[in-house]
Amino acid sequence: MACTRTSGNAAPAGAARRMAARVRRAMILLAAALLLAGGPAVATPPAAPAAQGAPGAAGGPGDPRRLDSGAAQVGPGDIQQVSVRVALDGGALHSVLTERIISTIRAIAERLLLGRRPDAVARAEAQVGQVLTSVVGRVLSGFSVMETSIQPGREAVVRVRLRPVGRAVQEVEVAPNLGAVHPRLRPLLAGQLSTRAAPSLAALVRGVPTEALEWATPIIEASGRETVEAALPGFTASFGLQDVPLTKLTVVVTPKDSRIIRDIGVRFRSSSIPLLLLEQHGPQVASMAEPLRGLPVAYAQANRAQLEDLLAREMAANELTREYRLIARPALSVAETTYVTVVADSLLYRGRIEAQLNIGAQAPPPQIIAHVGKMATPTLELFAETYLTPTTLGLTWDVGARYDLSERTALGLSQHLSAQGVSLWTLYRPSNEVSLRAEYNWAQQLLEGRLGYRLNSFLSWEVVGTSRGEWWLRLVSNL
Repeated sequence: MACTRTSGNAAPAGAARRMAARVRRAMILLAAALLLAGGPAVATPPAAPAAQGAPGAAGGPGDPRRLDSGAAQVGPGDIQQVSVRVALDGGALHSVLTERIISTIRAIAERLLLGRRPDAVARAEAQVGQVLTSVVGRVLSGFSVMETSIQPGREAVVRVRLRPVGRAVQEVEVAPNLGAVHPRLRPLLAGQLSTRAAPSLAALVRGVPTEALEWATPIIEASGRETVEAALPGFTASFGLQDVPLTKLTVVVTPKDSRIIRDIGVRFRSSSIPLLLLEQHGPQVASMAEPLRGLPVAYAQANRAQLEDLLAREMAANELTREYRLIARPALSVAETTYVTVVADSLLYRGRIEAQLNIGAQAPPPQIIAHVGKMATPTLELFAETYLTPTTLGLTWDVGARYDLSERTALGLSQHLSAQGVSLWTLYRPSNEVSLRAEYNWAQQLLEGRLGYRLNSFLSWEVVGTSRGEWWLRLVSNL
């Protein structure tokens, strides 16, 4: 027998309504049958309003026929509460299904026992057990009631032993359907679904009799949906269940949130490559990040590191990256408009073009500086710099070397070819935004210090002071 079902978001409420309707129909049918047979009635209206409150009257607290407490008042000596103990032969089910079986049997038992006197239940235990067995058998298809027992009291205890009927599900194949996700992201989501959700989804179905799938499927779907939503934030799932020839649970993953990545922007940062050269590769980086479009923001935020690694591998495989030995490290700023900030540096060359605007009464004229360097070793750079003064069209040259003590500290020496002087300098970066530089010019016997703060990838401010008491502000634009 094949059984293929799909879920919707209203499945839990629909399942509860269908279960309640089945209970009501079974109770009505069995009540009518018991009345015709002369047995205890499930619900008997009072014979007359005047006699309703009299002990032993029809419908009163002592009525031995009143097994349904739906509209009756509960007396102090009546059954106030019902607890249920269920034993399952042939292996355990998932706790979600076990709890639903217990709650269903409890609902039936409460309709039969609440408000009834314990001694009356004890006298009619066989008939009450027959009613309970018949109703449970009708409602919980796929299970046979093997044994019932009732322990009357202020808190009645009902014990039921069930046995699965027919074939039970043993092996489950969880098959994800990721058609709503970009093909390049499917391996990532499939791996997360396999490790985070698939074992729990298979456990939901394992051990369920195939005849019970009619009422169990909506419960499996509701619990499975919660599992998928916890494993993949921002996504939800619908399910298709097929039990022949092999039980297969198809998980259709779709975005749940309305907040998805709708647009992608690209930014570049580099200490060794001019931004003028990097900006022309913006469309190529945007194409690499295209799989992010349509992804739920919640998922991208929760899995930012994995998505950054995916982009980093894509960039490392690029021909230009391999040819010039570039290191590209992407960083995601996740929102509906997501920005990919690429920190790119070369292991072979260093280049920089910047414009300096000096502000102050003692400030020197503006300059445009071009820096070109070649890495002799991973920590030693040999470089040349040219300084263009636009106001006078003056041009000067420096050559020198830089040695990186660490990622944040460097020492350097510059030879001023025009002024025939030598400068020693050191650079320290406490953070990515703040920099400190000290430079000593031997020819002029002058010490200059700078404190810089980077506003963004293009602009930074510097406060410059010298040993002669001069100081000014400098706006630096990284080109």
